[in-house]
Amino acid sequence: MSCVSATYSIWKYQRHFRAAAKYFAERVFKALDQLFEPQLFLVGILADLDVDRLPACVEPERDFWIDAERFNGVLALAQSLIPTYPETGMLQSHPLAQQRQEKALFYRSIRDAVKKTVESESAAGSSLRYSVSLPTRLEGYLVCTVLGLQDDVIRGYYELKRSVVRVHKHRDAEVAVSLIDAATNDLLERLRQELQKPDPGLAELSIDPDDIIRAAGRLLCRNTVTRIDRIEGRHDLFNACSTISSLGYEKSVASGRMILCRKGHPSILPQISLLKPEKLSKYRAARKLFQLASDYLSLHSDSEEVFGLVSLRDYDEFQEDLFEMHVLGHQHWELNHAGHTLMKVRYGVPSLPRLSFDEAKLRSDLARIFRSITGEDISRLVKLIRAAEDAAHGALLIIDENSAAEAHRLRKQGMSVHSCLLTPDLLRQLTTVDGAILLSPDGMCHGFGTILDGMATESGDPSRGARYNSALRYVESAWPRLAVVVSEDGGIDFIPDLPPAIRRSAIDRAIAEIKELRGVTRISRARYDSALDFLDEHRFYLRQEDCDTINSIVEFVETALRKQERAEVWIIRQKFVPNPQLNEELFYQQE
Repeated sequence: MSCVSATYSIWKYQRHFRAAAKYFAERVFKALDQLFEPQLFLVGILADLDVDRLPACVEPERDFWIDAERFNGVLALAQSLIPTYPETGMLQSHPLAQQRQEKALFYRSIRDAVKKTVESESAAGSSLRYSVSLPTRLEGYLVCTVLGLQDDVIRGYYELKRSVVRVHKHRDAEVAVSLIDAATNDLLERLRQELQKPDPGLAELSIDPDDIIRAAGRLLCRNTVTRIDRIEGRHDLFNACSTISSLGYEKSVASGRMILCRKGHPSILPQISLLKPEKLSKYRAARKLFQLASDYLSLHSDSEEVFGLVSLRDYDEFQEDLFEMHVLGHQHWELNHAGHTLMKVRYGVPSLPRLSFDEAKLRSDLARIFRSITGEDISRLVKLIRAAEDAAHGALLIIDENSAAEAHRLRKQGMSVHSCLLTPDLLRQLTTVDGAILLSPDGMCHGFGTILDGMATESGDPSRGARYNSALRYVESAWPRLAVVVSEDGGIDFIPDLPPAIRRSAIDRAIAEIKELRGVTRISRARYDSALDFLDEHRFYLRQEDCDTINSIVEFVETALRKQERAEVWIIRQKFVPNPQLNEELFYQQE
């Protein structure tokens, strides 16, 4: 990968910075949800108007969906936005403080103007939701990072409605509406800080994706406090909740609920009030009080003090000023609003709530795995899996065409039964016993309470429980099989979780696209990157001959591009290798 040309260049290593930033964005958001495919680009607005340079630049420079010229009006738009901010009417007593405020408002207006421009230029019905960083002054430009995330993935999770809280008449506080939003804000701020370093993009970015997710959880908690009492999260609610959930009390594991809202909130009814409120930061005392909290009674705190026990009555969720912290077990808690989970935290690591399974994908996967299964069989299995989702202590279902023989083979480590057609009600009863339920694809039950066997596998995940890993070993020992793993804390996994089937012709077209570049005088970087990015994202589907062809073409084209663009620094691409798990019958759609 070469350095940028002089025409649209902001600084020398902008392409490398964007590539590294996109890599970290992918790691952060795929850790939250594998369906995310982040788009990331840079926008530079010329601040030094007395120099002869373009008024706006975009990285990628060429053949991108939005041209740099579209941002030529950002400065004028930003000036029109400044009077709309409540802080504009507030005068500072010291000239330096006034200057800092004016600079902050100007940078905020640049960010908002870039965001408005991006949203107005994106195609109607765009599938991406865009966020923009505050600008960094670099080589005479104000440079913003723009991040686009799939809107349908975001909407799959609960999010709050208000992103701004009025602190007083001359000040608004921006607040995250979800864990995804908090992670976006933290990543964009870290990238802004990276842009302030010398030659950003030349050295490796100092970004830890895991730390961003932890910081996002802390930010979401601070913003929750801001919503509660209009202060900016002075109290470390995240650390308090994590610490309290880690403490035992007289050999019992932590559990209980805590209502987070201001004192005197109209939606709480005090039941027991402490004469002297207890500090939430006194973790052992707070943990002791959690023993009193139940489904009916909750502790009441404003994030600084615990006032006693309350019950909840009519709450207007549109106010977004009352939240619930629920301790689920040892170092396991969640933050809720109006019955919806905003964030789960286990051992200090925040995550999104596990979603119910995608029924359309499950139906498709069942038909791909079990070739003789009928539509009626699929509908029956879907109902059974829906019932298994409700199991209080989790569940494990094994669907196997040879389940009768397997139940007999494993009869000494489970209950082998006369075959019977399983119903959702009967399945709920069977899930009260530890072990796997053995089913055939037609919904017939052949065993329950079964301890599975299977060879050790490199695919195991030590961070997951024994139920998940035993199912993984068992499924990998024979085919076709499907394991349905329902965890105790909610969420469901399918083993295998099949990648979607694609048309073989799509692979052939992408290979043909880069083949054609060998014979052109000037190679289109955008055309090459587009085709190669597609192949890179679909490595799973490549045969040996595909990889041999692609590797040969990439070596030729990359050499030509380095000469064409006079590259001083470039990225070495990872060689393409065939996937031993590729099953063409499963993963190639019929043309």
